[in-house]
Amino acid sequence: MNFREAEEKYAKLRKDYDDGLITLDEFKAQVKSLIVKDHDGNIWSIGIKSGKWYKKVGNEWVRTEPPRTTETQRLIIENLLPDEEEENSLICPKCGKEVPAYYVFCPYCGARIREDEEAIEREYSLKKIEPFSLAFIIGGFGIIIGVIAGAFAEVLAPKLLVKLGLTFPNLGILWKSFIYSLLTGVFSFFLFFLIGFILALLANLILSIFGGLKFSLS
Repeated sequence: MNFREAEEKYAKLRKDYDDGLITLDEFKAQVKSLIVKDHDGNIWSIGIKSGKWYKKVGNEWVRTEPPRTTETQRLIIENLLPDEEEENSLICPKCGKEVPAYYVFCPYCGARIREDEEAIEREYSLKKIEPFSLAFIIGGFGIIIGVIAGAFAEVLAPKLLVKLGLTFPNLGILWKSFIYSLLTGVFSFFLFFLIGFILALLANLILSIFGGLKFSLS
């Protein structure tokens, strides 16, 4: 009896007990008989109430998971099975057990024993760009550029500030920098937002003409 068979029998016994088909004593007696011995000679038993696995260590039963492949590992192994049986085998570097060569993970300890030979290739396609999303992203960069430019506005464009009447002679340099950063940040956001929106529309036009953009990553 292996671990899976024991679990299936426990599930059936539990259902029979819940349905009143067997008594509690009968349920306990049959569950106690579900003993599994692994490849290392360890004795395993299923908990009557919990349905969990316990390994016998000395005179005690210790709650732990049995040495078997996980569902994900099992699926990987099944997908890598060859059409014909191979006699080649590998030695697990962790537990030292002999494992069939087509296994990716050791069924005893779960360690990886070899790498996949073929890389998984994924193909992606781009058929449309959301105009507002791109516009907000580029607008965000515009805010950053505008704030930085505004902080140095008096150095970069003093004559322009005079023409626009934005000299603020009664304010200190920090307040001036704050106001300039705020104004240029707002202006740059709307300017870059408009640029991003137009670029998205042009990109969508090109994508619609060529049927989208396809690329793959491996």
